[in-house]
Amino acid sequence: MHPPSSRRAGAGAAPAAVTKARRAPLALVALAWALLAPLPVARAEPAAPPAPAVPVPDDVRQAQELERANKPLEAAALYEKMAAEDPARRLVVAHRLVRIYVQARMEKRALRWARIVTENHPDPQAYLAGVYGMLDKWTEAAALLEGELAKGGEPRRRLVLLWQLADLHEQAGATDKAAAALTRAVETVRGSPDETAAQRRLDQHREKHKPAEK
Repeated sequence: MHPPSSRRAGAGAAPAAVTKARRAPLALVALAWALLAPLPVARAEPAAPPAPAVPVPDDVRQAQELERANKPLEAAALYEKMAAEDPARRLVVAHRLVRIYVQARMEKRALRWARIVTENHPDPQAYLAGVYGMLDKWTEAAALLEGELAKGGEPRRRLVLLWQLADLHEQAGATDKAAAALTRAVETVRGSPDETAAQRRLDQHREKHKPAEK
């Protein structure tokens, strides 16, 4: 699943919250980079110059230390305090709070902050479906994806949504529904350059779940 979900920005791009934060005060820029900056990835072309070092705010450093000390809920309390005291930091810390509350199986809090993330997410329903999936709320997750698929849209986006739907069904143990979603994915991109990849995923699923020979 793509988690919390399938729709996705390039690995080397700063998250949307970071881009928005660059127009904010220096402390917010530091917070965004500390919490959301992606890990470096291998590139064929020369790497871009590193972002200038920005001091990490003390409260962010404290929250990160609490997470490393396996005290995630204490860290979450600090993140929530940051968001309450400075609304500009709300979207930035929301990503961390979703992860913490999902891992703690605190469903209501995880979904509350996930909805805040969707306020500035390129594919909010798919993201929210991913969070529901991480909480083992398979029915709700699938309903969100089917709702997006019902709207139509261009084939490649539908392909990604169907792959996410298949992953959800697979994780829920509904292998027949996963196969059906993968079959729909093949039909969605029939005749396009994506058909080969879609058929490969369907074939891999069938091979994985074929009945054992007697």
